[in-house]
Amino acid sequence: MTIDAPAPRTSLPAPGLLTMKAINRAETVHVFIKFVVDGPNLPENMLINLICTIGQRKDTFAITKLNQDHIIWELFSDKYIDIGSFTYDILVEVTGESFRDEPVLYGTTEPVKVDLPGGRLKYIDPLLLQLPQPTAEQATIIHNYIMAVETARAQA
Repeated sequence: MTIDAPAPRTSLPAPGLLTMKAINRAETVHVFIKFVVDGPNLPENMLINLICTIGQRKDTFAITKLNQDHIIWELFSDKYIDIGSFTYDILVEVTGESFRDEPVLYGTTEPVKVDLPGGRLKYIDPLLLQLPQPTAEQATIIHNYIMAVETARAQA
């Protein structure tokens, strides 16, 4: 395979000739995690960034009210056979009704470690995501923001 330019979305090297080893199904690991947000449906003005790390790989998922039931992390690779866990961080952003409202940001204070089953199939369905707790002051602002957004939507 010849690479014409650096590929920023992949872990490919600089331009040049690349030799790749072919792998077969017996050498491949299948990681499948279906994430489920703990609690009721998310409000419209809440965004959860879920940052998952396995080995050297880091993937970020943006979770909203529209997609909260369909968050699947699926990997096929020969890199993760000896990996027994992954970690995730959560960053929550809640916005007000007005674009002038300062967003409330809070998240995990340290990565959450999740053990994975051994073998070539590392399957967890469901993995319950518990949102971190905001401070008391943040909780009050979040409540006010959610109520303002719901009121504005009801009046529209």
